[in-house]
Amino acid sequence: MRLSARADYALRAAIELAAAGDGHVTAEQLAQVQHIPGKFLETILTHLRRSGLVRSQRGPEGGFWLARPANEISLADIIRAIDGQLLGVRGERPENVTYPGAAEPLQRVWIALRANERAVLEAVTLADIVSGKLPEAIQLLTDSPQAWVLRFRNAAPGQTGTMSVTSPADGIWPSSPSTEPAASGTSTGTPGTRRPGSRGTPRAGSFCSSASAKLSETSRNTWDSGVSRAAQMAASSSDDASLRPRSTSER
Repeated sequence: MRLSARADYALRAAIELAAAGDGHVTAEQLAQVQHIPGKFLETILTHLRRSGLVRSQRGPEGGFWLARPANEISLADIIRAIDGQLLGVRGERPENVTYPGAAEPLQRVWIALRANERAVLEAVTLADIVSGKLPEAIQLLTDSPQAWVLRFRNAAPGQTGTMSVTSPADGIWPSSPSTEPAASGTSTGTPGTRRPGSRGTPRAGSFCSSASAKLSETSRNTWDSGVSRAAQMAASSSDDASLRPRSTSER
């Protein structure tokens, strides 16, 4: 997944608005705090306002604020407002892309990839970011040593093509890729790195299994919530129709 600069700026601006609570924040304040170019920010705030995520007011007491509580706005909401769909294949939604012959199963890979992106980005809200407490499934993923393994192209023969780094929270900066051969799935043990599963940390497999289960649960909850909202909307429409006066032809 590649996140555009505009989406990154939009997320940071929205998080600042969430941190402000009920207060109004000016565009100048947002730009200064998050180092966002003014022209970019104007366009971003316009998109967020049109998407119903942000409100604004002019005048001495004016500024911007969130249109909904921060715990009801997910990161996915912000990204979609700026970049559109989370995953596109040649500009199309995965379900609208088909492949001939042996490549036919590729579509299902894109569908699975989008499902996982949704499970992460729809599970994390602006309130989660402001509080610094991520949902358990997300925290499990970031706690996994494998999550911090950088993969690079054009590895020389005999090298793993990866380097293992620690979380920035550990206070150790990434080291340069090792030139020594290493077994697949392990770190080379160079300074500033750690081996997956070291320091008494469970191995990545257990983290990934737990996180996968949590993400699956999150996906199901998101789906059930969407179905429930759709059913409520349908019921509301039906009630409205029953209350509407009938025309002569209907009588």
